[in-house]
Amino acid sequence: MRIKTPNYVAGREGFVPKAIVLHITEGSYASTKSWFEMQNSQVSSHWVVDPFYGAIEVVKEIDTAWANGLPVRPRWKGMIKGVNPNLYTISVEVVLQNGYTFPSFKLWKDTAQLVADISRRWDIPLNSMGVVNHNEIRADKECPGKWMRRWYILFLIKVLKL
Repeated sequence: MRIKTPNYVAGREGFVPKAIVLHITEGSYASTKSWFEMQNSQVSSHWVVDPFYGAIEVVKEIDTAWANGLPVRPRWKGMIKGVNPNLYTISVEVVLQNGYTFPSFKLWKDTAQLVADISRRWDIPLNSMGVVNHNEIRADKECPGKWMRRWYILFLIKVLKL
């Protein structure tokens, strides 16, 4: 299964992914799919993780998804000054109807598995430098919300040996 989107740039202008950025959709899989497929939305992600369908590819990891926007008061220490973070990150959207709904264990596990797989493919560290919340790049966003926590994803990767 794959979501097709016109909202990406082929390649990464010579950059290599150095981090995974966690997002939430704040909508259903169907609404996210529809939004990503619309050219006017000007947004995409590399992956969507859905509680029913699991991990779904949207933009190939070798290409640049339009997920993070430009930095706003960034706190992530991995930022490259003057470079759009979309060029050196891989974005993962987790389907939550709103940011205040506790995710199912399956959704946590599927997200953790995807993060572990991406980490292995690109040699991305499984720590706060390599796995980043969207609001650490854009402080004006609540994303990834109250319940999608990096520490728990990293904990599951370690405990479940993903």
